[in-house]
Amino acid sequence: MKTRYALTLIPALFLLSACDEPAPAANAAEAAPATTAPAAAPVPAAAPVKPKPVVKKVCADCGVISSIREVKIEGEGTGMGAVSGAAAGGAVGNQFGKGDGKTAMTVVGVLAGAAAGHYAEKKIREETVYRVSVAMDDGRTRSADLKELNGMGVGMKVKVSGNSVYPRD
Repeated sequence: MKTRYALTLIPALFLLSACDEPAPAANAAEAAPATTAPAAAPVPAAAPVKPKPVVKKVCADCGVISSIREVKIEGEGTGMGAVSGAAAGGAVGNQFGKGDGKTAMTVVGVLAGAAAGHYAEKKIREETVYRVSVAMDDGRTRSADLKELNGMGVGMKVKVSGNSVYPRD
C-alpha cells in the first residue's frame, strides 16, 4: 500500500509544480518572453560638458578718466628775448658812471638785460595744459597733455591714441 500511495503522489506533485510560478531562468534570454522585443543596447553616458571660460576682450586703448590737473609747461627761449634784453640793459647801464665805471655798468646792464630778456621770453611762451590721467581697461595708467578738454571730465569713458584723448561711444 505504501507503494501505491507513493505512485499516486508523484503525478500529483508533478501537476502541482506546473501550477507554480516558473523557477528563475539561468540567464536573461531564457527569462524574457518570446513576444517582447529584444532589449535596446545601453546608451553610453555622455561626458559632462565643461563650459568654456568667458574671455573678455580688453580694449588696449580704452579707459576712464581718473584725474585732470592744470599744468604749466615752460616755454622755450629762442634767443630773441636775450638779444632784446641785452640791448635794453646796455642802454640803461650806459647811463650810470663815468669813464671805466661807465663801461663796467654797460657790461653789467648787457648781461643782466640778456638774462632778464631770456626769462621774460620763456614766461611769455609758457602754456597751460590739462594733464589727463586715464585708468586703462587693461589695468595700466596713461596720461596725456591736452590744450583743451572739449567737455571731457573725470569718470568719462575715453580712448587714448598717442598724446590725444577722445570720448568713447
